[in-house]
Amino acid sequence: MKDMLEEFLLIHAPSGYEAPLRAVLLEKIENMGETTVDNMGNLILSIGEGKPHLAILAHMDELGFVISNIEKSGFLRFKKIGGIDDRMLPGSEIVLLGQYGPVKGVIGIKPPHLIIDQADTKKTTPSDDLYIDVGAKNDEDTRAMGISITTVGVFEKRLREMAHNIVSSRALDNRYGVTALYEIACSIKDMKFQGKISLVWSVQEEIGTRGAQVIGRRLNPDFMIAIDTCSATDIPGVPARFSPIKLG
Repeated sequence: MKDMLEEFLLIHAPSGYEAPLRAVLLEKIENMGETTVDNMGNLILSIGEGKPHLAILAHMDELGFVISNIEKSGFLRFKKIGGIDDRMLPGSEIVLLGQYGPVKGVIGIKPPHLIIDQADTKKTTPSDDLYIDVGAKNDEDTRAMGISITTVGVFEKRLREMAHNIVSSRALDNRYGVTALYEIACSIKDMKFQGKISLVWSVQEEIGTRGAQVIGRRLNPDFMIAIDTCSATDIPGVPARFSPIKLG
C-alpha cells in the first residue's frame, strides 16, 4: 500500500485540476466495474446493482496556489487554493505547473534583519505579503519558464518514513483516502454481494466539498461514507476536552 500511496501522492492535483490523478486512477480501475466521469470531474466506479446502495468517497484534490501577479523583478504573487494556514507558508518549497513542465520555487518572506518594527516579527505575515521565488532574473525570465498569471501550483511532496510505520508528507490529505479507496476497489471487484457499491474519487473538496455535493444529489445512495483525514489530538498543547483522536 505504501508504494501505491507514494505513486498517487507524487501526482500534482490541486483543487479544480484533478485530471492527471483521475487519468491514472481510471486506467487502474476501468476493468473493475462500470466507470463514469461526471461533468464535475468526479470519478465513479460502480459494482453490483440494486438496493441497498452504498457510496464511499475520497477526494482527489490537494491544497495549492494560483499565480495572481508577475512582478518586474520576476517574483510572483499568489492566491491560496483551499484553507491554507498562513503560518506554514514562509519557506515552503512549492512546485508550479508551468506550461513547459514543473517549476520549483520557494515562498519568501522579508527576513527579520530587514524589519524595522521588531514587533512585526511576532505576527503572522498574511499570504498577500509573501511571494514565490523561482530563481528568475526578471519577469521575462519567469514567463520563459512557462509561468503566467493563473498558473497553479502545489506544495513540494516527498514521502518520509518515520518510526513505527508512520509516514509524513504534504497532501496526505487526502491521497491516503484515495489509496484506501483504491484498495477497497481491488478487494471487492470480484465479490458477490446484495446491492450496489459506488466508489467515488471526488473533486474540489478543499474549496467547498463541491464534488461530494453533486455526488450526493446524483447518486442518491442509501448510505454514504467519506474517507478523509482529520487532526490528531494526542499532541502537546491540545486540551483533554477535545475528542481523543490518536495517530495510527
